Order: sequence, then C-alpha cells, then structure tokens
Amino acid sequence: MLPVLIAAGILGAVIGVALSKAGDLQKIAKGKKVNISNNNVTICMLGPRAVGKTSLLTSMYEQFKDKSKELNLQLTSDIETREILDEYLKNLKNLFNNSNDIFQCDAFYIREGKRIYTFKLGKSDKVPSLQLNFIDYMGNYLQSEQDFVLDIVIKSQVILIAIDTPALMEKNGIYNDLINKPDLVKNFFAKGQDKINQPRLIIFAPIKCEKYIPERSKEMVDKIKNSYRRLLDIFSSDALKDKIAAVITPVQTLGNIRFAKYEIKNGIACPYFTKTNNDYSPVDTEQPLFYLLKFLLNLHLDYRSVSWNLFSFLRDFFGEDEHLKDAIEKISGECKKNRDGFEILQGHRWL
Repeated sequence: MLPVLIAAGILGAVIGVALSKAGDLQKIAKGKKVNISNNNVTICMLGPRAVGKTSLLTSMYEQFKDKSKELNLQLTSDIETREILDEYLKNLKNLFNNSNDIFQCDAFYIREGKRIYTFKLGKSDKVPSLQLNFIDYMGNYLQSEQDFVLDIVIKSQVILIAIDTPALMEKNGIYNDLINKPDLVKNFFAKGQDKINQPRLIIFAPIKCEKYIPERSKEMVDKIKNSYRRLLDIFSSDALKDKIAAVITPVQTLGNIRFAKYEIKNGIACPYFTKTNNDYSPVDTEQPLFYLLKFLLNLHLDYRSVSWNLFSFLRDFFGEDEHLKDAIEKISGECKKNRDGFEILQGHRWL
C-alpha cells in the first residue's frame, strides 16, 4: 500500500550540480557518509515543526517494503536509517496501545540539526541501482536557518510539502498560518525561482486527514489551493510553468483516528484525536512515492530530457534495468487521481 516509493528514498542527498560533491552533502549530514553517484534522487522534506514529516516518512518506508516484494524489487536502507525509522514506527503503533478515549499524537521530530535518510531501490537479485535521499531537519529551521533551507529547496529534485490538515480545516483555519506557515513556505520558492532551470516535482501531502477523507475531500483540496495560492501562482508563472509538476496526495499516516478538538496550552494550539479502531492502519502512504517514480519514468521518456543535465542519469538507469522500468510502470498505474483528495495541479505530462 505504501509502495509509493515512499520507501524509495525520499530523503535527502542534495542533488543539484553543486551537490554532486560529497563534501556538500556531508555538511548537511553532519558527518554521515553518503555514497554520491549519478543515480541519486534528492527529496526535501519541507514543513514547519510537528506537522508530521517524519511520521509520513516512517509510514512510507514500512509500507513500501511489503509492496516491493510483490514487484520483485528490493528496498534497502542503511543501518542508521533503519534503526531510527523502526523506533519511530514502534512509537506510532504504541499510540493504539493506550486505553485513553482521547489522546495527542505526540510529534516525532528531529530535536536538533539535520538528518539524511538513505534508501536504495533495485531488482531483488541485483545490486540496487537507484538511491533516494530524504533531507529532514528541525521545523524551526524555516525561520532560524533560512539560507540552509533555501539551498536544499533549490538543489532538490523533489520537494514534499507536509500539511497539517486539521489546522487547515478546523475552526475556519484560524491555526493554519500559525502551524502550516504557507507564506513562509512560499518565500523559499519566490527567492529561488530564478535558480530552478530543471524539472521539479512538488508534492503537497495533507497529513492527519483521516476525518476528512472521502466526505470532505473536495473542501480540503479547495482549502489547500486557497491557502497556497501565492505559491501556486509562482509555479504557474511563465518562468516555471514548464518546469514544475505539482500534485496533492493525502496521506493517512495512522489510519483509524479522527481529529477531536484543539486545546490551548501555554498559548499553543494542541490537537487531540480519538481512535476508531485499535490498529495502526495507514492509508495511501505509498502514493507520494508512486508519483515520485512516475515523475522520473516520464522524464526519461520525454525526449527533452536529453538536455536536462540534472536528470541525465535516468537514461542509463532505465536503459540498463528494464525490469525496474516495468515495475515502475506498474506502480505508476496505481497513482490515484481526481478522487479522495488526489489531484494533479500542473505538469500533467510527467504525472
């Protein structure tokens, strides 16, 4: 279900031309050694503190492991990534072990610095041929380390914007600006748009959306479009409309929960949830990775990709591994669209 490639490797190796230098990446990883090769995809996790970026990554990773076996693929992670995400997964499942009728989804977030999660994807009986790197960092970096975040946004091939859905939907969205900070997110693209000269995939991922899918899906999509209108205007500008693909992919990282209420504690709006079942049962967590792989495959098939140096590795990657190409074609056929809150906003030829 999470085949979404999620596990594929959404995290972090900074990918631009400048990023082909191991030194740049290691600065971000704070000493963690990451293999830099031509077959790297960099994914920037973009979102304020505690919206659910790391929970999303955890659910994607766990679900894709099962799906990849069905497709004769293997998804592997380095030891550090696996240990960290396994611990996060344990914490997510433990939320369903308490007897409380109402509870908080304790945020699992980086408490200091930055972190790179590395995944490799390939045929089951071969050495993995594609590396996916997810870059995660403290949410307050959006304000305290803006130059760092801007650099990552510019250099990443894929940017995943995590959205706290209750903040968007409840109480007429009075907490949306405070929690999701859509204008702050917009500013990074406004400052870096003149440096984006290669295709990019932008994934808007509403999280903790169990209460609103499917009955209020259209309302949710409309609110996302309205809240991020200034950002979408940048994407649809003459300068970027042919370089940006954008999609909304709702993700239920826990399943079996429903938003209940906000309580104000020390001036902070704290969300509470109720359980509808005692099982951890994420839904659609694979979809962001599905779209990621479909984006890469279609770039490869697009004849213009021969002039996109940033993606030059795709020619060899897909050319040498037809099995992986076939598997990704099957996965891309499972991408949801135009239902349950899923919608392609632009860049249809790549999605």
